[in-house]
Amino acid sequence: MIASGSDPNVVYPMRPGVVAVSSLTPLEAAVAGRRAEMVDLLMLHGATVNADSWRRLHCFAILTGAADVVDTLDRYKPAGAATACDGGNPF
Repeated sequence: MIASGSDPNVVYPMRPGVVAVSSLTPLEAAVAGRRAEMVDLLMLHGATVNADSWRRLHCFAILTGAADVVDTLDRYKPAGAATACDGGNPF
């Protein structure tokens, strides 16, 4: 999709039954799917996060136990992003 020019920051519909939500950005889907390599690929090809979205993704990765995704997201932490997670489902 990246090679064909798809925007990695757009919200796309999800196939029913894949995750508990009906639409996600590719970066959110990569985190939900516990795919650290996809998180890295998306970030290197234009996916963006601000402090709030980074914290939400980071907390979700912690919640799912995806240490490799947490480590990958840590490399892209925006300045001033909080790392405290308040519990609950970020999606």
